[in-house]
Amino acid sequence: MARLLSKEEIRRILQSRFENDDCTRLNEIPKPSSLKDIAKASKRIVYAMQKGERIAIVGDYDVDGVISSVILSQFFDDLHVNYSLVIPNRFTDGYGLNPEIVAKLDAQVIITVDNGISALEAAQICKEQGIDLIITDHHNVPEVLPEAYAIVNPKQEDCCFPHCEICGAQVAWYLVAALKEELGIEYDLSSFLDLLCIAIMADMMELVGMNRVMVKKGIVELNRSKRPAFEAIKQYYGKNVFESDDISFLIAPLINSSGRMEDAMFSYEFIKSKSVDDALKRLDYIVSLNEARKDEERLLFESTLPHVREDENIIVVWGEEWHEGIVGIVASRLSKRFKKTCNCFFDSR
Repeated sequence: MARLLSKEEIRRILQSRFENDDCTRLNEIPKPSSLKDIAKASKRIVYAMQKGERIAIVGDYDVDGVISSVILSQFFDDLHVNYSLVIPNRFTDGYGLNPEIVAKLDAQVIITVDNGISALEAAQICKEQGIDLIITDHHNVPEVLPEAYAIVNPKQEDCCFPHCEICGAQVAWYLVAALKEELGIEYDLSSFLDLLCIAIMADMMELVGMNRVMVKKGIVELNRSKRPAFEAIKQYYGKNVFESDDISFLIAPLINSSGRMEDAMFSYEFIKSKSVDDALKRLDYIVSLNEARKDEERLLFESTLPHVREDENIIVVWGEEWHEGIVGIVASRLSKRFKKTCNCFFDSR
């Protein structure tokens, strides 16, 4: 018969998980300078800011990408910098920076957040048109890198950043930190911790080292946050305090639902709401999108079950008119349920 562990034994086991953490306080996280190309990127952006050049931000439609976009754009807002921003639509634009998006942008400097590391064709077009492309990303680095003006990604082999498993919003935040240093200004970088803890958890970064520190402090700041969007969520759901579970099972799914069902700009604009009344109006629509996402997910999951062959090592299911924004979630649910790799394919013709 298994012996029950005492509270003290459980505490020791939990504490042992973090014994090797080389970062236990915010003032111990790595400096921006340890990221390859970040100085080059920040100098170019500051030059563009000072000369009034046209700057564009290109984000991504998931939680990490939306929050990355909010962080950089809020910094520009606070400094009264003119910029344009595009978050690609999953259904009409596809993922990340591509030639079609470059063609839409009238910019001299394009900054990607949470995407761009695989944008070979778009980078080539930028180079041919004299557009300086600055890529900030955290995804795995391909064998051939885009020909960009600067690439800030901790997973590059020649990058000295000691924590490569960070999310795109953290990379964007580091860029803001480098811009602050380059400009020589006072700017409260901790004001973004409420957003960063959401992005870190939503992107399922391992909660050790700097990630754990930023999430712990971030949840505190989330409950102190003056952002109307978070006050609106508290009012809407009758919450006095946000816990970590609220990030995983409430806030992140809400932010994600816009990009999955329609357009991530709904969530971007919600987070940047100027008043609680405005945020509540935007939240009402986002909630409806999230409810539609739940219904679509349930129906699609149930429709796949009869096609799963448990005697095979992998699950492959296919259907017509399946919702493009939902198939990934359903594949994950099938994989978890049957403990096998799963691929869902759809034909939207």
